[in-house]
Amino acid sequence: MTRLLVGDPVIDLRIFEQLAGELASPEAARRIVALYLELLDGRIGRLVGACVAGDESTAMDAVLSLKVSSAMVGAVAMRDLAAQVEECLLVGGCVAARGALQCVRRRGFDTAKALATVVPPRPS
Repeated sequence: MTRLLVGDPVIDLRIFEQLAGELASPEAARRIVALYLELLDGRIGRLVGACVAGDESTAMDAVLSLKVSSAMVGAVAMRDLAAQVEECLLVGGCVAARGALQCVRRRGFDTAKALATVVPPRPS
């Protein structure tokens, strides 16, 4: 059943379902989402660190990684925000992108929370 989570524009489950179909395995798609979640904080941290340091090349690499991986798993809000940060980097460099970093961190939290509906957290 294809659906968009009502009231939750952070993720689009249709994209996850498409990935599961392309892989012919919902479990493989869940593993990809789990890996995305494991790497999410590191990707965000790399972007933030590069922007703070003024390293535009690393910041661009980090934001593209964040955008593409978010798109692949259906994290549409993060994908869209990463695209906006990419535009800031292209137009005004790290200085322009710094204003969005707090939003990226918050969106990362929201994304992880929403994707937990697809991949429940591992027991501690």
